Amino acid sequence: MSNGLSNTGAAAQIEEFVVKIFRGSGPLGVLFGIYLATALLSAVITNNAAIALMFPIVAAKGTGIADLQNLDKYAALYTMMVAASSSFSTPVGYQTNLMVHVFFFATTSIPTNNRSTPPACDLNKEVGSKESHI
Repeated sequence: MSNGLSNTGAAAQIEEFVVKIFRGSGPLGVLFGIYLATALLSAVITNNAAIALMFPIVAAKGTGIADLQNLDKYAALYTMMVAASSSFSTPVGYQTNLMVHVFFFATTSIPTNNRSTPPACDLNKEVGSKESHI
């Protein structure tokens, strides 16, 4: 798959797009662009596939973003690695995450919307008025 990206020129187009948008912010901006592109891919496909697709774009010798922008290859690869695994931190990134998030909000007193706020917590009423006592 990554060879297909390289052979068709799609890797070069993705590389040009990331560099064109984030080059003005310096090396950290380019690293953020790598992070964003990899994280978006990882949200749609598996993290292993995102790494396989982004590796030639980021680290190809002579034509990768790291070489063309004079970035440290280890920094670029580490950014790519963390970005590919970032989808695990979202509620929908993995099968059990949503169950854990729902369980957390169901068992804590943290309100997730206005309907879950108890009526006794209405802070708009004056303290000491007859309306504030239930």
